[in-house]
Amino acid sequence: MLSGNFLLDDCGESINNSGSDSNNSNDNAPNNYLNPKDIAMVCITHVPTNSGIVNPVYEIGERINKFNERQHRRWKHKLCRHYSDISDIDDGDSDNCHSMPDGCGDGLPSILYLVDACQSAGQLRLDVQEMHCHALTATGRKYLRGPRGTGFLYVRYDIANALPPSHIDHAAAPVVSVPSIILGRRGRVGFGLEDTLYFEYGDGASRFEFWESSLASRLGLGEAVRYALEEVGIAEIESRCLELARELRVRLRLMDGVVVHHDIGESDRT
Repeated sequence: MLSGNFLLDDCGESINNSGSDSNNSNDNAPNNYLNPKDIAMVCITHVPTNSGIVNPVYEIGERINKFNERQHRRWKHKLCRHYSDISDIDDGDSDNCHSMPDGCGDGLPSILYLVDACQSAGQLRLDVQEMHCHALTATGRKYLRGPRGTGFLYVRYDIANALPPSHIDHAAAPVVSVPSIILGRRGRVGFGLEDTLYFEYGDGASRFEFWESSLASRLGLGEAVRYALEEVGIAEIESRCLELARELRVRLRLMDGVVVHHDIGESDRT
């Protein structure tokens, strides 16, 4: 979000928080009534920490993707019309109408979509392509049953390369070249004023990594992911979770003095 906020600042925009409805759900949240042209980023938690809600991240992603595609077509059409109105344009420049950025920034879509999957990774199937999210975060210590202090960040490659990291170190921005050494009087070493330390951001999501990490913990996270995918299977895990959730709701409804909130029946979203 910080990286996105840097770009929004450059565009003269800002991030505003928009809450959920009275049931702490995003189904009827105020976001649905905002003008999409006023939205630069949508950040949503797939499964909140303190409730059993499963927000419709796939449906939200589909709506955002359709809007972004419409905006891209409109920008492309405007750009092509702009070039067609220039009489002295070279034939080769007509290709520029295919390179119009989607939104403000370096080729970023009109609306960025970030999903927090910390509570759902390891419990529910996650498909970033079907979700149409540009970034997704998750932790390893919860339902993936991995080591503490681990997690992962997915960022779509082209999106990551357009976002500057909020903080950088040698892992996120490796040094490409160093200043040339100048030997001065009495053997003193100095650097030319015209020389600077030159670095480049890492490609893809690697630019958001920091230098130090526990290799043992990272190996443990990889093994936890492998076990969930290959030994048990996410489909089996999700089916079992949904089955237990339905049984719990049924039993709670039979108890005197117990009210089940956010009960949406037997939907597979709970």
